[in-house]
Amino acid sequence: MKDIYQKTPEAVEAQVAEIWHAVKMVDDRPFNPGLIKTVLTQGVNSGQVNLFALECVASYPDASDLGVGKVVCGNEQIANYSTTVYAAPAISYLVDQLHEFGIKVNYQVFLGDDDFVYSVDQPWQSIVPGVTHLINDQVGWLEQNLPQEYHLIEGDQILVHKWTEIEQTDTQIGCTRQAIANYLQAAVKEEIKLAGPVQSRLESFIKWRKEIAKVSKAPVEESHLAALAVNELSSFATQGFWAPQINSQSININTFPGTAFADDLCMRLGQQRIFGTAVDFGTIHPCPVHLEGKLLSTNRGQSAKSKSGAVFTCGDPTGNPNF
Repeated sequence: MKDIYQKTPEAVEAQVAEIWHAVKMVDDRPFNPGLIKTVLTQGVNSGQVNLFALECVASYPDASDLGVGKVVCGNEQIANYSTTVYAAPAISYLVDQLHEFGIKVNYQVFLGDDDFVYSVDQPWQSIVPGVTHLINDQVGWLEQNLPQEYHLIEGDQILVHKWTEIEQTDTQIGCTRQAIANYLQAAVKEEIKLAGPVQSRLESFIKWRKEIAKVSKAPVEESHLAALAVNELSSFATQGFWAPQINSQSININTFPGTAFADDLCMRLGQQRIFGTAVDFGTIHPCPVHLEGKLLSTNRGQSAKSKSGAVFTCGDPTGNPNF
C-alpha cells in the first residue's frame, strides 16, 4: 500500500492525479470533472470517499389486459438484469485504486422501488405482496453481494436504501416530486420545452409502454401511459435532487448502460430547470467494456472480465436488449 501519511500539497496533488487516471480508465467523459476532483482531494486528505448510485429494481417491462408495468426479477436473475452487477468490473477497478492510497469507500445505493408505487399499473405495484417480497429480496441480495462485487474491504461501508422509505422521512421530498411531475406534465401538453435529451427520455418512457400495451392489447388510454411515464421520470429527477444531499460531498456512480448524457441531465432536472438551488455533483459512468479496452491497450497484463447477460436499464429503455 502506498504511503497515506504524506499530506503535503504536492503529495495530495500527485495522489489525486493517479486516482483521476483511474477515473479516466473507466470513463472518458465524466460529468462535472471539477467537482469529482474536489471530492477526490477531500478523500485523499480525510481517508474516505463518498459514492452514491441510483439503481433500478432489476426488472423488465410487461403488460396484460390489466395494464402496463414491470416484472420484478428474482435473485437468480439479478446478475443478468441488474445494472449494479453489470458495472461491477469497472467500479471494483476504481475502488481498488482508492484502496491503494488507503482511502475507504462509503458507497450508498438508492434503489428506485418508487417505480412500483407511481409508474406501473396495479398488478405490478408494491402493494402486491409478491412484488414487495421480490424487491426486499433484491435489497438483501445487494447488501450481501455488492461488497464482493465491488472489492470492498474492512472499513468500507455499503448502504442500500429503498427510495420509498427515504421519501417517508421528509415531506419536502414528496413536494419536490410533485413539482417535477407538474413541470413534466406541462411538457407533455407542450406548454414548455424540455432540453432535447430529457424530452427524448420522456418520449422513450412513453414509447415502451405503448409498444408492450399494443402487443398485449392492454386496454389503456394514451394519456394514462403518458402519466405513468411522467411519474417514472419524476422519480429519477427527484432522486437526483435529494440523493446527493443525503450522501453529501459525494460522487455519483451512474451504472445505467444507456445514454449517459441524458441520464446526467434528467438527474439534474430539478437543480437546473425547476428549483435553481440544490447540491450539484460530479458523475462517473463506469463502463466495463471501456475499461477492458483501455487495459488491453496499455499492455499491463491485466484483463477486466465484463459481465455477460441482458441488462434492462430504466435509465434508457431504448437500450434494453430484451425490449
